[in-house]
Amino acid sequence: MSYFNNNKWWAIIVVLLIVLNTATLTFFWFERKTNSAQLPPQNNRGGARAYLTKELALDSLQQLEYAKLLEQHQQQTREIKTQIRDAKDAFFSLLANNSTSAETINQAAKHAVEVEQQLDILTFNHFKDIRAICNTTQQKKFDIIIKNAVKMMGPLQRPLEPPPHGGKGFPPPQGGNGQGLPPPPQEEQNPSPRN
Repeated sequence: MSYFNNNKWWAIIVVLLIVLNTATLTFFWFERKTNSAQLPPQNNRGGARAYLTKELALDSLQQLEYAKLLEQHQQQTREIKTQIRDAKDAFFSLLANNSTSAETINQAAKHAVEVEQQLDILTFNHFKDIRAICNTTQQKKFDIIIKNAVKMMGPLQRPLEPPPHGGKGFPPPQGGNGQGLPPPPQEEQNPSPRN
């Protein structure tokens, strides 16, 4: 008799878990659908530019000014992103030296953070410039759009910017054919036996 009671309890637990999983998946599906409607589409032509132009109802003069601001911002952003990449490379290259001092590590980390701060300030000023070309009604709408974008921004993500490489994961290794990992350096291919 206890065998049937045990099976009955297992059946109840399994059914309960299935119901809870279904409810959780449904919640996440509806939540994702709600959140995706609040941000501009990233994969269509124009992306954030088209979204802001449409949502703010920018006139032709404002659109020209916005295009100039965007081009200028993209150029400055590329330069700073190169500096960030170089600073991060320098920071993580310190791993190769076992005797790197804590002070050197802290200085390299601080430099990388300072360069990233420049990008944040540049982006802030870019949004400030866009807001300046808007009329009062457009400014209110712009403030809401930016507030929503910042709320939805995850850690280390930039607002209103498509992911690199079409959002399809990591880029292929440099100099390779894009298939798999690059080969290890020559000295690592035939390691000498250790005693």
